[in-house]
Amino acid sequence: MLALSMILAACGGKDSGSGAKNDSGPVAEGDLKEKELVKLNVVIMGNNKKDTAEVVEAVNQITREKLNVEMDLTYMSILQ
Repeated sequence: MLALSMILAACGGKDSGSGAKNDSGPVAEGDLKEKELVKLNVVIMGNNKKDTAEVVEAVNQITREKLNVEMDLTYMSILQ
C-alpha cells in the first residue's frame, strides 16, 4: 500500500512546486497516464515476504492499466 501511494504521488503531480494551489480543475483519469512505461525501483529495508511477488504483480497490473507505471521491489536485509 505504501508503494502504491508513492507511485501515485510521483505520477500525479501537476503542481509546479511553488506551493500555489493548482486551479486547472479536476484531473481526468487519462491525464495521469504516462506516454511511455515508467519503471520504478523501490528499495525496502527488511526481508522479502513469501507473497510479495504476487502482491507486486497485482499492483503492477492496476498501475500499468491506469498510469502506465510498474514497480520492482528490492529488499535489503538488516544484518545484526
